[in-house]
Amino acid sequence: ALQMRDMEVCGVVAGTLNGGELFIDMDYTSPTNRDYIPGRYFYQKSSVLKERGILKLWSKPSTQIHQDYLLKMGFEMDGGMFSKAVSA
Repeated sequence: ALQMRDMEVCGVVAGTLNGGELFIDMDYTSPTNRDYIPGRYFYQKSSVLKERGILKLWSKPSTQIHQDYLLKMGFEMDGGMFSKAVSA
């Protein structure tokens, strides 16, 4: 999914879909848009995931900064990964 802000692409989220679960392989936001607004909209307000039948998200952070970001987006530690139920 491409994320738009002010008529420009500001980020991208891509992953592997398995049933109703999306395993996020990439979640990138351009440096000028790293104020959490694109992520909050995508993960907490947008209905795009639910409309596509996605019920749960999974991510495995590779850095502490990414882990902190996932926590701010509402993900929780779940085994060796982070997960989030889709609610929008």
